Amino acid sequence: FITNVSEELGEVFDYYNYVSYKNSSEFYNYVLECMDRSIYETGVDIEYGDELLTLSTCDASTGFQEDMRLIVVARKVRENESPEMDTSKIVRKNSVKYFEAYYAAYGNKWKGRTWDISLVKGMAEYIKENGLEDEPEA
Repeated sequence: FITNVSEELGEVFDYYNYVSYKNSSEFYNYVLECMDRSIYETGVDIEYGDELLTLSTCDASTGFQEDMRLIVVARKVRENESPEMDTSKIVRKNSVKYFEAYYAAYGNKWKGRTWDISLVKGMAEYIKENGLEDEPEA
């Protein structure tokens, strides 16, 4: 996903503060934000307790220069799981959660959560229990 690091551009997702999780709520909140903002849906499942690696680099592709980051989040291959992946299942999402300046510059709005929440074990319950049903931009 692409995100901003300057409040002048809109809401900042502080992905860099999620190094470890105190509880399942922190884990689910982080994964929810990452998945809502993700440009691609890979079909990779996730569950609480999985080890995630977050890589971040500067990104000027959107024209916002130093205030942007390109983020890649990966899940560690589980024991007895093949590292092979069917890349033909990777699809570009038609609804990505960005930030206000991105929408102002490029026009697209978030159409709501379109990714398969069943890929994250326990996510449907977390969303319901915390009233986090998606709220698309008007």
